[in-house]
Amino acid sequence: MLHRTPLCTICYLVLLSFHQLPAQKSNLETYISAWDSLSCIEVERGADFQDSTFWTLDNLEDILGLTQHPNPLIRAKTLLLLLNREGEDQIPFVSLMAEHLRDTSTVKFCFSWDTQPFTATYSLATLYASLVAGANSMVLFYVPGKRFTADSLQKRQLDSLILCQYLPDLKERQSVALSAPVYPDFLPILRRNVSEQQDQDALIYLSRFQQAQDVDLILHQLNQVGMEKVWIPLLLFQHPRLLDTLGYYLDTQWNNSRYINIIAKYKNEQAAQLLQAVYQRKQAETNGTPRVSDLQRALEQNFTSAYADLLLQCLSQNQATVHQPLPDSLWTIHGDSLLQLFHQWENSDKQWERRSAKKIYDQAKAYQEVNYPDELVPLIMSQIQPGSKYLDSATSLWHIWQTRDPDFVTPLFELLDQEPLGVNRFIILKILHHYEEEGINERLRQWVDNHSVLVPTIADAQEGGRFFNDLEYYGKKK
Repeated sequence: MLHRTPLCTICYLVLLSFHQLPAQKSNLETYISAWDSLSCIEVERGADFQDSTFWTLDNLEDILGLTQHPNPLIRAKTLLLLLNREGEDQIPFVSLMAEHLRDTSTVKFCFSWDTQPFTATYSLATLYASLVAGANSMVLFYVPGKRFTADSLQKRQLDSLILCQYLPDLKERQSVALSAPVYPDFLPILRRNVSEQQDQDALIYLSRFQQAQDVDLILHQLNQVGMEKVWIPLLLFQHPRLLDTLGYYLDTQWNNSRYINIIAKYKNEQAAQLLQAVYQRKQAETNGTPRVSDLQRALEQNFTSAYADLLLQCLSQNQATVHQPLPDSLWTIHGDSLLQLFHQWENSDKQWERRSAKKIYDQAKAYQEVNYPDELVPLIMSQIQPGSKYLDSATSLWHIWQTRDPDFVTPLFELLDQEPLGVNRFIILKILHHYEEEGINERLRQWVDNHSVLVPTIADAQEGGRFFNDLEYYGKKK
């Protein structure tokens, strides 16, 4: 039997067919809504920005579209998720970076892995340059997770994007200019950008090629923007015409450590004469006691025989401080003067000079051992002072322990009578006993019989034993 549908019901169904119910949000839109309300990207210790659930939501094309989202936080969050996605070869990171190198929109990161949480703000351009192209920045230090691993072709493309276009707002560009491989076919574009845009980062990269034809460009920039903006190219590229020009800046730059370092890189007689003029200016400006630490450091780091006389002059100043061993060839040229300076420093009432003596002690000992062997024992014994911490004299004690030179025996017994500290007396007794000679052992027995109150205690022996456990390490280190 045919059932008839009431007319009112039919009309209702027809009307309902014209009414659209609210569409349910896709899973991707749910993520976007959650991100859109955030004020910063939260980063906890060990976070890796991996979200396996996120990658099951929509296809890759839709997700790549989020890199163009109006909200910069969403653009940044998408980059971090893309970097940490499995199968990065499917993601066009080179193209993405090309689209974002001028993206100056900033995103705040909230770091909470330390006892003192802190925030940092980075532009999208900085995030891409650091995490995709590997430009050196604090992003690499603070933001965890994966970085893009480029093959040689992609590396070249990324470097080209950063170096071959003028990007004045991207401060990370300089690190790429200093570290990228040298690509000769970049030269025409670099020269154009330097000439037309006064592109200082391109000039830095250009200077690494050390092409004579680029000297005029560097000199032009030096005249246009000054030493402070061109000092890195001058440091990277040594050319006789550039050194000639540096001489004209003496009157204004003699106290500029960058200027001094640039000249010292040349390592020739002309540079030595110019640095001598710097020294004289320092001397004139400080009433005869120049502060020459920057000049001394530049001479040590770039040492050549042409600098020997000037470096000795710097070391002979009252404020001179040595932080590391001096160049070995300086000892070949001025060994006697340095040895005299060493003895002056070790007996000085100035703490920094005594520290300097310790830094060159091994060199002074080696020089004296070859040239003045009869004075070696007094030199080594002078480092072991009664009442001092013997760990500071570990180099001397290690030498005696290793060589067991009989010339040290009498000075050690004399030191034993002067030493007020029981632990130090134990150390001396143990060194003497280490000679394993009956004559010395007999003298030790007599000393103990005659100085019973000075015999080290058990506590002294325990502390001294710990010293000997470290003697070889500290003896070779200092």
